[in-house]
Amino acid sequence: MVLVPRIVFGQDDNRFLSHTLINERRTNTHSLWGDGSLIPLAQDKRKRVYVHGHYKRAVMYVDVIMSFDTYPEQVNWMSFIDNMIPVGHSQFIKAPLELYIPDEFCNLLSHVSKVPMMKDNSVYEFLTYLNSIWYNPITYKLKGGSNSDEFFMYYIADIDAVFQEPQPGAGIKDGQVKRNFEISFTVRCEFNTVGYFALNSPDFKKPVRIPTKDNLTIAPIFSDVINLNDFQLPVGWSILGWPIFKLALNENGISIDSILNDSLRATIDHHLKFGIPMDRFIKIQFRENGELLNDELFFIDWANRRLTLTHPNTHRTYRLIVSVSHEYINNLIKTLYNLE
Repeated sequence: MVLVPRIVFGQDDNRFLSHTLINERRTNTHSLWGDGSLIPLAQDKRKRVYVHGHYKRAVMYVDVIMSFDTYPEQVNWMSFIDNMIPVGHSQFIKAPLELYIPDEFCNLLSHVSKVPMMKDNSVYEFLTYLNSIWYNPITYKLKGGSNSDEFFMYYIADIDAVFQEPQPGAGIKDGQVKRNFEISFTVRCEFNTVGYFALNSPDFKKPVRIPTKDNLTIAPIFSDVINLNDFQLPVGWSILGWPIFKLALNENGISIDSILNDSLRATIDHHLKFGIPMDRFIKIQFRENGELLNDELFFIDWANRRLTLTHPNTHRTYRLIVSVSHEYINNLIKTLYNLE
């Protein structure tokens, strides 16, 4: 099966709220009586930082081509599509999406909030700050093939999907037989997204120069459903984060040091020194394209803070859901450093 996505820009294609003030940019100003097309995304009243996003109704077409070796297989799938899918009718599909937050915007937000993006080779403090002011969860992509820090806004979208009429192919004649029978159809997807981010703060008193990075590689990722209410954590435990990563060619692992802070590093070193099991204060659930992986398919070198896969796949998106016991960590740090 081959999937070919096509993104359609503009106001046509019968999209919802097309040619309206909330969806179409008509001037270079926004209404003073309200947010207009700007959606509130985050606020920090203490530091007077406010983040908005320009509402955008996106339309994407996905061309699907299914190929079969025999004619009966083609007939079987045509029957399945005809009977099981509402062809030509709208249906809403709830799907998780992760919206990339540009690196320059993160640098600007870091400058205004006085929270560094990277501190002691860790994004822990900045990621924690983002999740404390944002209305939606903020996820983080571990450094892999792109070798860059990437942050995403995670949200659930109601996708208005329409499956168009499937077309069966006649097959390719090879001698006296036919092969390569295809079924092709297009799925129209329409959903809410953010066209651009806007940052407002009274601290903007003069132009802020943020260095830009040229030739950045943006890799597509798979977003799986994360419901934090599904995790039954013991008292004193909480979710540290749910970072994602993809592997480049010839890569089989990733460093997880960037999501740890100094307290976690000290606790890990203490457990390594005395041979204490790590699961007393930290647990990791590992997923591949939304499917839970067994422990034998990966291992963690805690000394080097590196996760290694036994069967890596460069076409898959991996996610770690890390939970920690803050009570255990805080008590251990107090004991190690004689803190009251």
